[in-house]
Amino acid sequence: MTINYKDSKRIVALEADRTGGSITLDAESNNHASASATSITISGFTVGNNSNKILIVSVGSYNPTPTVSGITWNSSENFTQINTVANNGRADLWYLVNPTSTTADIVVTYSSSAGSRSAGVTSLYNVNQSTPIGVTNTVTGTGGTIAGTITPTTTGSWIIDSAMSLTGLGAITDTLTAGFSNLIGGVDRSHGTQYSASPTINSANSMTWTNGQSSYAWAGAEIKKAEGDITNVQDNSLLVEKDTARRYWASNKDTIEDDYSSTSGWTSSGAGNISITGGQVSASSLGNNDGEDRIYRTVSGVDSTDVTVQFEVTFSAWTSGAWAEGIAQLQSCTQDAVTYSGTQPNCDVVGVNLNKGHTNSQFSIITKDGTNSAVFTSGTATVSQGTKYYLTFEKSGNDMTLTSRTGSHSGSTHDTITKTQTGLTGLNTLVHGTLTGYAGGTGYTTSYTIDNLVVSPVSHATWNMQPTISNALNNSFTTLDSAKNNISSGTLDFNIVRDGSSDDLDIDLGSVSDTKWVLRFKLNVGTVSATSQYINLGSFGLASVSGSGNTDFIGFTITKSNDSTYQHYHATDIENGNPANYSTDQFSHGLQVETVYVEIIRSSATAYSVELFSDSGYSQSIESKSSTTTATTNGLQYFKIRNFNNGANVGGSIAGTIENMELYNEVSSVN
Repeated sequence: MTINYKDSKRIVALEADRTGGSITLDAESNNHASASATSITISGFTVGNNSNKILIVSVGSYNPTPTVSGITWNSSENFTQINTVANNGRADLWYLVNPTSTTADIVVTYSSSAGSRSAGVTSLYNVNQSTPIGVTNTVTGTGGTIAGTITPTTTGSWIIDSAMSLTGLGAITDTLTAGFSNLIGGVDRSHGTQYSASPTINSANSMTWTNGQSSYAWAGAEIKKAEGDITNVQDNSLLVEKDTARRYWASNKDTIEDDYSSTSGWTSSGAGNISITGGQVSASSLGNNDGEDRIYRTVSGVDSTDVTVQFEVTFSAWTSGAWAEGIAQLQSCTQDAVTYSGTQPNCDVVGVNLNKGHTNSQFSIITKDGTNSAVFTSGTATVSQGTKYYLTFEKSGNDMTLTSRTGSHSGSTHDTITKTQTGLTGLNTLVHGTLTGYAGGTGYTTSYTIDNLVVSPVSHATWNMQPTISNALNNSFTTLDSAKNNISSGTLDFNIVRDGSSDDLDIDLGSVSDTKWVLRFKLNVGTVSATSQYINLGSFGLASVSGSGNTDFIGFTITKSNDSTYQHYHATDIENGNPANYSTDQFSHGLQVETVYVEIIRSSATAYSVELFSDSGYSQSIESKSSTTTATTNGLQYFKIRNFNNGANVGGSIAGTIENMELYNEVSSVN
């Protein structure tokens, strides 16, 4: 990633690379069966102790139904479906990020008894943990060739597939790196997986299988590489020291690039003498008094204070006295903004114009403030027909510069025009074409073409802290009672019930700092019902132990009794105990059916806080509690939900969902 800044901003440059390691194969295995059953198991598979792990499981079934209802690793870690497709057979791809490094079974379960079926697993590491899956595709058809394609978009990614064929000719044959190919039964049921570790990025990569004969189903996906540490940061630039914790990314404002290969987003208006055709803007005999004649598009995200417009223009013909008005201009309205007679529209305008006049021709800057008339500031160098000019128009505050070059945007300077104009705002519409109301003759026309438009900001990039885990609900998890606490499709459903049984749900977050971290998530409380007696309570936060039993813990507890005596949030911490505890810091804001945004911060080895917000930006605080804990409350690698299970079954329910969980590790604030 390279970000260059204007010299006038007094920042020379900043260089930052996120290279990371290449995706690497850890292990693979497969199994198949022809006798009907409701599952198929890949037994005794070993996941190595590597960083940024993922398991990809491909499944093939002889019939389109039943479907795969779920896949587990190590008994309780649940896979997420990537895609599925059916013809006479069915092909699936599923994934699990950060699986436990151990030797265990992969169990594929069907919605009902299934016949001939096959499953294979591919274990990889150095894979993106927050957004591991890129482009996907599915294909069905008949014939001797299964012709799937994937067009990956991320450098360093892999592509992988699952192909199910009713071949009639034996096992199907891969054309890339073989994962496996199973002939399930007889000669007419074949399933396989292949992959490529070096696909061509932004191009359609063929993932062909041969030796088919009858119908087939194919599913494919891109697997994205993990990003490495930020390196090669230039000292004395905006970032003085290397961000070794990888907490900040630079994100500039929107840049619009248009090669005119499509008319999508463009609107035409007027006589039709200007249009997008053949990958460029083409203006033919464009007259400056033939009425409004233009094309325009919205360029959202443009900063009216600091903006750059680049394009290439070539003039093929003009008549004496012609003005190629509004070659490229930014304006605050979508209407025809500039006239030479009558009432001026209330619209701000800035852009590039050609003044042919009656003798020589020059480029000029056009500006218009509100209802005032347009003002043109011309250059001195002559513009010639048949020469391609590379134009850069730059607006920085009230100062504007138009530079024309030949050969390229870094080629020889042809002319430079400067101008100052105040009051120009809201410049979010780009226009090519004529302006109206000129009193000259109809013979004054201009013909030109425009290529390769770029509209970009020149203001500083902003620095945004990025979470260590952007969606922790995609991580592997365990649950002691999936009917009460479970995760599906990125949403955690919980039901806190005091019924005498342990219902813990735990999400493995990996290594978490013992001194600094921030946990954020959206909490939707949907049910708060009374118990028959005593208090129902559940705890939410980071814990050191998965499952039941004593644990270290920092987080909060929610409570509800058989009346309104206890209906609260409590900031909670404990060392080697039961975190379902309501004798801790109580919020004055009562527990109720509502949506709140929770932020739990450990700011040091002994200090933490729990704060409730009303908005997803975590800016509108409802209430906050700060507390202390012991320095030996550590090893908190699991997000835990626990119900209080001591005593009699007293019923009651505190139920809802959790979404958008983010962990910021090794920091004590998000800014």
